[in-house]
Amino acid sequence: MATGRISGKVFACAAMLLAFACFMIVAMPLMGIGVMVPQIFTPLLQNVMDAFHVHSFLASIISVLIPNTVYFAFSMSGFVFGVNFVFVFLEDIGYIARVAYVFDGLMSKLGVQGKSICPMIMGFGCTIGGAAGARVIDNYGQRLLTIALTWAVPCAAIWSVIPVLAAYFFGSGAILVVLGILAYMMLMIFIISKVFGKKLSPAETRTGLVMELPPYHKPHWKNILYTAWIRAIDIFKRALKTIFLISLIV
Repeated sequence: MATGRISGKVFACAAMLLAFACFMIVAMPLMGIGVMVPQIFTPLLQNVMDAFHVHSFLASIISVLIPNTVYFAFSMSGFVFGVNFVFVFLEDIGYIARVAYVFDGLMSKLGVQGKSICPMIMGFGCTIGGAAGARVIDNYGQRLLTIALTWAVPCAAIWSVIPVLAAYFFGSGAILVVLGILAYMMLMIFIISKVFGKKLSPAETRTGLVMELPPYHKPHWKNILYTAWIRAIDIFKRALKTIFLISLIV
């Protein structure tokens, strides 16, 4: 069933949607901690700055900018932790190889490998989560191309708005508008693959999928948690620097 020509694709899509729900559940505690940081520390630091009569510009950096930077960094690292936890789990039990196998023929036409279907399906739930999931792609060029293709996939937030606006402005023709947007999305994915695929994934560097499907086995929880934690910490450190600098300039 997991490797059938049609049933394998259906099963994989259902598994990816379930994976999206699971990684949000895993990510929520870290994201919750991030939300609490400005709520707790912003008024506390503001009171300290007022007590010492610190200049308003410096006070806003310390009491507003820094807590919000930590908040966004926690949110991003929470996403990355959840995505990596779920994908490493699926890879550890031997299922990711089967997803890559059933979709490799379709994905190869876009210049990427079978693994790229996972981030793209995740993109329907959340574009950021899908882009973060592209970290499982081992080839650097194909990883960038996968991210570019994932950004062409409209996320759940967009799909929650499109039907409402389509029904409001076009009435009974709303279904045609929605289908048109879906067709446009597919066209954009094709165009992006052709425009960027030549540089990021040259035809001469592409090879057919030769792999041995691993047997299903129990997950190694210690390895899964360690891998997800290390990658989340790495993103947290990078996000702190980047978000702080950009926010300070703005």
